[in-house]
Amino acid sequence: TEARVPARRAEARVPGEFFQDAKDRDETLILLLTDLCRSKKRAPDPREVAATVDNLYGEHLAANPILVTSLLTRCGKERGGSNLAMAMLAGLEEAKVNLNSIHFSAAATACKQDGAWEKALQICRMMVDASKEPYIRVHNAAIFACEKVGQWERAVDVLEACLQVGPKPDHVTFTATIIACAQASAWSMALQVFDRTPTETLELEKSPLNAALAACDKNGQWAKARELLFSLPARRIVPEATTYNTAISACARGGQYAAAVAMFADMRESHLDPDRFTFGTLMSACEKAGNWQQAIVLLHEAGSSGLELGMIELGAAVSACEKGNQWKYALHLLREMDDSRLNADAIVTSAVTVACARSKKWEHALAMYARLSTEFPDPRGIPLGSVIVACSSGASGSTESWKMAVALLDNELERWQRSERGVQNDVIQPPPFFITFDAKEMQVEMILYPGLLVVLKPANLPTDFMIEYLQVHLRRYKIANDITRASRLDTDTTGVVCIALGDSRSSAANFLISQFSGRLVTKKYMALSSGTFGPVGSKFRCTASMKTITSPDGMPRSVIVPIGEGAITIFEVVGNFLRRDRPRGPPAAPPPPDTPPPPPPSSRPPPPPSSGPPPPSSPPPPPPPPASLLETIGRRLSLVSMQPITGRTHQLRVHLAALGRPVVRDNWYGSEFLSEDSSFCPRLFLHCSQVILRDKLKKVVRVNAGLSEDLQRVVQRITNIKQ
Repeated sequence: TEARVPARRAEARVPGEFFQDAKDRDETLILLLTDLCRSKKRAPDPREVAATVDNLYGEHLAANPILVTSLLTRCGKERGGSNLAMAMLAGLEEAKVNLNSIHFSAAATACKQDGAWEKALQICRMMVDASKEPYIRVHNAAIFACEKVGQWERAVDVLEACLQVGPKPDHVTFTATIIACAQASAWSMALQVFDRTPTETLELEKSPLNAALAACDKNGQWAKARELLFSLPARRIVPEATTYNTAISACARGGQYAAAVAMFADMRESHLDPDRFTFGTLMSACEKAGNWQQAIVLLHEAGSSGLELGMIELGAAVSACEKGNQWKYALHLLREMDDSRLNADAIVTSAVTVACARSKKWEHALAMYARLSTEFPDPRGIPLGSVIVACSSGASGSTESWKMAVALLDNELERWQRSERGVQNDVIQPPPFFITFDAKEMQVEMILYPGLLVVLKPANLPTDFMIEYLQVHLRRYKIANDITRASRLDTDTTGVVCIALGDSRSSAANFLISQFSGRLVTKKYMALSSGTFGPVGSKFRCTASMKTITSPDGMPRSVIVPIGEGAITIFEVVGNFLRRDRPRGPPAAPPPPDTPPPPPPSSRPPPPPSSGPPPPSSPPPPPPPPASLLETIGRRLSLVSMQPITGRTHQLRVHLAALGRPVVRDNWYGSEFLSEDSSFCPRLFLHCSQVILRDKLKKVVRVNAGLSEDLQRVVQRITNIKQ
């Protein structure tokens, strides 16, 4: 382009008849404008632009407003179109070309494409200064330009100006402003903008309503979406199918299965036909609620309605069956896809693989993983880990099935490594670096193994934030270009975090994730809990099933349920302690020292009464010995070592709380002693103390991490009971 500009400049001095057609002349103008904008540090002189336009078009341009619109529109299709449009607009004004509102709209649209919101607002002011009739499309383009770069406050300002001085906003104005607020997570302002939308506008066009519901959906405000939907009859607004779909999606995203089903029933009563999106969203809600039966019913209902189902709908049904451990239904749906020549993607095939693995059908799981690795060259580590778990427990835990699982993992590692250049074989311990978070500087120590990075995470530092800093640090010192985490610790938890040296598709990441999901990684934690479990060295386990829900504040929480995901934790008492410096005032009553802890909750129902001897079971932890009079004036605490066999959300904290012995300073699951705990413990007393796994050379890596300094000081403040 730059090589052609000098020749075009020579042609620009030739009369317009020199050009073969109008398209050739328009292209020349764009090239010349591009050259002017590039060669000037500031915007080009309007007089120079006007001279260029006059040399090319003469008086023909002033007499043809449609040509002016075409040229401004053409500017918006070029790279840096906002600069070209502004230069063109200024040059046309200098050339005394009579500009109208449509011309300003074309220039503002060019700014919208670039997200040049300041230039778009400048065009709005230019139109007012030129005393042209206000044109709402110019303001709409300015709002869209603000939305593109997250300037939602400016978008609201433009809408406010339209409401006060004109031009009268239309449905696009309100919709664009709501979208701008939603993109910036300002959902509350988005709903306020919707409330100001006139009813007559909503009667003609539902886009502002759907945009407001989408804002609730995007920001996890399912209750607001339901409230908005149910308020429509009072405003004499008739919802359409898209309106219901968006509200159902908001409830499904928030895990509110019952609310989504109620909206679906109301949609049917309104004589609106659900589409593929409706059924797919509802089946996703069924998946999150663990209601695989309803997902199958919805799938058959969608098929009987004549809808041609796609991968999204069938995939949602397969995922629901996977979560419900219904491997037969998952396999049946996959075969139906094969019969209908609908190629299952990697997500669906992985879900079927995991469904077979969770049901301990290791033969089917191995066959499905073989299909997965054949059809998709880069399967992830989670399906492989599930297959390993199935093999290790399949065939009554036979040695043959376990060998098959380990051989499969090793073979996959070799296959993943073939396409990579090599493996770092040395163990390196770089110097620690510092991260500043929340105005505090924290030291982070790390050790590098082949394909593996082990980090000792400090307290009050989110894992994801730490990984972002680590990535920059490792790239700066040319240690690794990308890293992938396979596990995480809560913000208040300290200890060992394992990270793969490579992106999410690398052999290191897949190998590490496979070990975690295959339960081949041994992790141990240390926690200080309220109450006692027995003498030092006592061991017991908790097998209470759990379910993860979304709390009103949008954060995940786990609860004990009779039917949920299996969770196993092994406990060992490391030390028994007494805290005597209790605060003054009426303290909360601690557990009686002579009372044994309640037995671990179980997801199994109690056995029926029998006249014979009770069936053998794991004995509960022995009760602690009677406490002396001196000890009764204090609060008893236990330092326990915990080994999670499974990896559910907040599993250790929930299991300890279910046993009546919550972790000290647990703000979510141990509220009984919070005020007292804060007087001697600065944070949640939970620490990952040991991790055992393998690196990419298949060598065992054992990492131990003692208690952090703040937790060591807590242990020093309490009295050790020698028992």
